[in-house]
Amino acid sequence: MNTGADVSVSEMMAQTTPSSYRDERAELRERVRNPESEAERREAVLRLAEIDREIHAETYEKLARE
Repeated sequence: MNTGADVSVSEMMAQTTPSSYRDERAELRERVRNPESEAERREAVLRLAEIDREIHAETYEKLARE
């Protein structure tokens, strides 16, 4: 279920995600889809999760300041 807060965070994330994250996430998603090995796929999945945590933390910090 989407609440108003969920929408605001999602919209803010889309607006504030630095291009470096977007570029890295695109590369990592490709490595998840077409890995050279299972280890490479796992590494890419873990890095994607780490990036998402960083983005969420930055977004919530911004929301808290507003």
